[in-house]
Amino acid sequence: MNLKKDAYGQEILAYLAGKEFSEVVERDDGFIGLSGGAPAS
Repeated sequence: MNLKKDAYGQEILAYLAGKEFSEVVERDDGFIGLSGGAPAS
């Protein structure tokens, strides 16, 4: 898998690097939400 196409892996790397990130969530019922992600440490 191409590292740039692995969205979940990019979130984990951003968290570990102390960077802020957002997460887009799409549920089966069509709801789309935006999460602020975990705070950068």
